[in-house]
Amino acid sequence: MRQKYKITVRLIPRLSLNERAFSLVELIITIIVLAIIAVPLSLLLSSHISGTLRSEELALANNLARFEMEVLYNMPYEKIENAYFARYQGYNLDVARTVDYVHGSSLSEESTKKIIAETRKPGSPEAFARYVTYISKNINYPY
Repeated sequence: MRQKYKITVRLIPRLSLNERAFSLVELIITIIVLAIIAVPLSLLLSSHISGTLRSEELALANNLARFEMEVLYNMPYEKIENAYFARYQGYNLDVARTVDYVHGSSLSEESTKKIIAETRKPGSPEAFARYVTYISKNINYPY
């Protein structure tokens, strides 16, 4: 006679009735601990993201001001004058060029211009980047 054996495999052990679930107190404590950890992490992450965006904006402002200076160095001396460019090169920054005579004037044979290139957000008085240079015409410096 053949005997029948019943084989059962239990992957999850059976718990007694009082061990089957978490209590409400355990769940509330877990939620509080997670909230205590999550709030500072979210603040840290948001400050990191805003710092990164500010850094990108400052780098762009510096690059645009440098580019304007390069344009000035390749421009004829007589054509270097005050200018304002809204949304410079298609970016969301304005570039202002201010030119003052330090030595001489537009009518004199020898003169020096002080040129300031500033980048700022549209409508903002605060400059992100400011570059200053001097360009001279017909001035010889003895060595």
